[in-house]
Amino acid sequence: MLEFAPDAIIGVDASGVIVLANQQAADLFGFARGELHGQEIELLVPDVSRSGHPLHRARYFADPRRRAMGAGLDLAGRRRDGTEFPAEISLSSLDADGNRIALVAVRDVSEQRAAAQVQARLAAIVESSGDAIIGHRRDGAITSWNPAAEALYGYTEGEVLGRSVALLQWGAVADQLGPPDLEPTREADAVHLHKDGSRLEVVQTISRVRGRGNEDHGMATIVRDVSAARRAQRTFEGLLEFAPDAILGVGEDGTIALANRRAEALFGYGREELVGVGLEQLVPRRVMGRHAAHRRSYLADPKARPMGQGLELAGRRRDGSEFPAEISLSSLETAEGTIAVAAVRDISERSESDRERSLQRELAQARRLESVGQLAGGIAHDFNNLLGVILSLSELVLDELPEEGVAREDLNEITAAAQRAAALTRQLLIFSRREMVKTEVVDPAELVRDLEMLLHRALGERVELEVGVTEPVASVLADRGQLEQVLVNLAVNARDAMPDGGRLSVRVATVDLDVRQAESHLGLSAGPHVRITVQDTGVGMPPEVIERAFEPFFTTKGRTQGTGLGLATVYGIVTDAGGHVALHSEPGEGTTVELHLPATDRASEALAAPRPTPASGRGERVLVVEDEPRMRDVAARILRQGGFEVVVAGDAAEALELAKGADIDLVVSDVIMPGMLGPDLAGALRVARPQLKVLFMSGYSHKVLDAGAVDEPGLTAFIEKPFTRAQLCAAARTLLDTRAPA
Repeated sequence: MLEFAPDAIIGVDASGVIVLANQQAADLFGFARGELHGQEIELLVPDVSRSGHPLHRARYFADPRRRAMGAGLDLAGRRRDGTEFPAEISLSSLDADGNRIALVAVRDVSEQRAAAQVQARLAAIVESSGDAIIGHRRDGAITSWNPAAEALYGYTEGEVLGRSVALLQWGAVADQLGPPDLEPTREADAVHLHKDGSRLEVVQTISRVRGRGNEDHGMATIVRDVSAARRAQRTFEGLLEFAPDAILGVGEDGTIALANRRAEALFGYGREELVGVGLEQLVPRRVMGRHAAHRRSYLADPKARPMGQGLELAGRRRDGSEFPAEISLSSLETAEGTIAVAAVRDISERSESDRERSLQRELAQARRLESVGQLAGGIAHDFNNLLGVILSLSELVLDELPEEGVAREDLNEITAAAQRAAALTRQLLIFSRREMVKTEVVDPAELVRDLEMLLHRALGERVELEVGVTEPVASVLADRGQLEQVLVNLAVNARDAMPDGGRLSVRVATVDLDVRQAESHLGLSAGPHVRITVQDTGVGMPPEVIERAFEPFFTTKGRTQGTGLGLATVYGIVTDAGGHVALHSEPGEGTTVELHLPATDRASEALAAPRPTPASGRGERVLVVEDEPRMRDVAARILRQGGFEVVVAGDAAEALELAKGADIDLVVSDVIMPGMLGPDLAGALRVARPQLKVLFMSGYSHKVLDAGAVDEPGLTAFIEKPFTRAQLCAAARTLLDTRAPA
């Protein structure tokens, strides 16, 4: 009979030896049939209980009644492999031939225990759930009610058990419960009633409750109160609709998830045309390719902030037109993920007004600098005449002195000082745009690369230099040497602004300025330009310093650290090349200088190296015309010593008189003279002698000679004051030896 018992049956004598066991026992504990006979019962007892088991056995044999073992305790059995299982154990006894045997019935309750644990967990979940969970029959009678339901509806469990869910619902109960063939789960919005009669906006999920054998255990409704969320949503939608700015919500994939009425009006699309499409259709085409990366970058750190701070932003309307925009970014967490919310404001009127004010300020500054430039240019011209006399006389005196001696050393110092003064006046002339420039086709990218090593040396080891060129870069028409000077000046200024080290970046790119962009830069026209950006991480400048930064001799450095002509020179060179220079800086934020130069499509011309020319005269007659007596005398002495025959005139009228009937080979004339300018004198002299050669000399002559007065190869040339003896003789010799056009 033991073999037909559903449980494992084991017989144990008073000494604890197993005397019988059925097949179920062998299977349960992992032994072969018959292996349990003769084994001690403690073999099947878990380690934790084994030491106390003989005492429990002795107590049972002292009172061998039928009973459950260890009532209220969690019992377990131990299999052959050492694993344990939860067990229910019943005890009874049997008298066999005068020997008392304890019969142990063991049942594995692993499944029941697991089910109970699941049930307990589910009950705990229901009890602790923040959602109301209501059990009810198909007819609506309530069978269970958790604490969250009591909190939501205001009814205690005792008040609702057995009553219909109609008590809680607004509308027909059948509509709320669904049809008889309800799917296993159905979610829907609903309006429920509180005990006090107020309405509750809820989301309810109704499910069938089935047992393991698919038996019907009624239904369960899970209810979540969304009243506050819906009120907030309606408030949000109201704010969205009446916001003064266009509001766009964009998902992580770049599609528009929400748009308000202002967005419809601003961009020219209906809301149904905006929602669900890519945001890129509202972005200017020139930045469309970069926009996705910017969006991903924002969503990686979605903090509220203005977009593109310091940049000029724009939006694109349905008709393709663009408008300047101010954009603020924030984020919104939704069930579908994070949405980037952009508030877009059309600032066309403000932008136009700001641009107008900016242009007015720039125009006023340009006029002020022009006035300062005229003054500086006039001073430089007079200085050049004086320096020309000093340098030339110094050279003449040096010829009379012995090779050794204090006088020669002193005169060399005078010459060096005069040359330094000449360099300063040359910078003044550059600023005043009266310096003669040698315009040529320049490749800015090549120029920057060629200068890189020099800039490294100028910056020193503590400043890191970054050079970036965005190819292709257009060419510009400028004086290459002066452009090099611009970059060196800016690099030196940047170095001085970073006493503790830092980073200087020089970037070159071609940009196509539209009409609006060109109008915001005084003196520029729409079209392709080369932009050179020089940016440092230095101490920066306050507004009052920026206002005067381009003025000559204005400096914030110490008396021995600079002349105040660095940025003034930059301004003169760039504007003289038809370009524009802009300065952006804030204290502690570094400085950015942005140069725009008009692009050219002219091809670069290879310049032939000039033939070396002997710097001496061959008895040619030279007429020197100069209103400054000392300069006139010095020039005449130099030319006479150089082998020329010289006659002199103090003004144009005297020169015209001397030239009558005289056999003049070359005229060396000042440009700016009272009564008649040098080019006008040349024209008057050439009435009688069309092939007469004229060498102009001046401290500045750019304005006068731009019209083409020196653009006569073989007939006209120019030499800049102050000049050396060798330079004047070489210029005269070269012009005389150059064949004039037939």
